[in-house]
Amino acid sequence: MSQLYASLFYQKDVTDIFSDSSLVTYMIQVEVALAQAQAQVGVIPQNAANTIAQVAEHALDRFDFSALAVATGLAGNIAIPFVKQLT
Repeated sequence: MSQLYASLFYQKDVTDIFSDSSLVTYMIQVEVALAQAQAQVGVIPQNAANTIAQVAEHALDRFDFSALAVATGLAGNIAIPFVKQLT
C-alpha cells in the first residue's frame, strides 16, 4: 500500500487500487495503449507497438520501487523516472 494514502483508505480493495505496484501497473497499461494508438494512426510502426506490449508484460517485475521513489522525489513527478525504469 502506498504510504501516501495509508491513512485515508482502510478497505483492502481500495488500498490495493492505490498501491505503488497498482500505480505502476496502470502507468504501464497507459504506455501500451498509447503505443497501440500511435501505431493505428501511423505515428510509430505496428511492430514497435507490439514490442512495447511484449516488454510491458513483465515490466513490473523489473521495477525498483525504492529507486523509483527516490527518483520521483528528485524529479518532482513520477513520469521521467518511470520511463527510465520501463526502458
